[in-house]
Amino acid sequence: MPTLDLIHKSEDGSTKPIKFTYSGGSPDDSGPQGALLKMMIATVTGDVATAEQYLDEKSKAMPRSGPPAGDVEVNLGTPTVEGPFTIIPSESKADGQAINLPFHMVQENGAWKVDMATSIEKMMGGMMELMQQAMSGLGEGMAKIMDGVGEAMNTAFSGEAPSSTSSPTGNGHDDSADSDKPTLPKRPLNPKP
Repeated sequence: MPTLDLIHKSEDGSTKPIKFTYSGGSPDDSGPQGALLKMMIATVTGDVATAEQYLDEKSKAMPRSGPPAGDVEVNLGTPTVEGPFTIIPSESKADGQAINLPFHMVQENGAWKVDMATSIEKMMGGMMELMQQAMSGLGEGMAKIMDGVGEAMNTAFSGEAPSSTSSPTGNGHDDSADSDKPTLPKRPLNPKP
C-alpha cells in the first residue's frame, strides 16, 4: 500500500508528522476515489482551503474534526452508483480506532465532491435505527421488570393487617395526629411461599 509522509500544520503554527497509507484508489485519479483521497489528505495536513475544494456546498458548513493523533490508514472499496451518488465504502484507521464510512460522492459543476453531510446522515441514520430498536427492547424489558417488582411489592404488602378497634390502620395507636402522612402496614416483609 502506498504511504505518504505528511506534515499536519495546526492553526497555531505547530507541526506534526503523519504517515498516510491508502489503498483502493490514488490521489492522482480524476474520478471519485481521487477526489476523496485528496480531501482526506488535505484534512490530515490541516489544509482547510484545499479540503473544502473537494466538499460539496452543503458540507462546507459542517464542523471540522481535529487532526489525528497518529498515523492514518485508509482502505477504499469498490464504488457503486445509487441514484445521484457514487458511494465509496471505506475503512479508516486512526488513533487506534477504525471506522467504516460509505462516502457519498456527487458531481458538482463537473467535478467530484464529497457529500459529507449525506455520508454522515446515512451512517447515523442506520445507527439511530439500531439504537431505537435496542431502546424499544430495553423499554419492554424494563416494563416487565417493573411489573414483577409491582407484583412482589403487592404480594409483600397484601394480606390482613392485625385488627384493632382503636386505629383504622390496625397499628394499635391513634393515627389522627399522623393523618397527613402516608402509612404502610406494619408487618414483617417475609416473602410468601
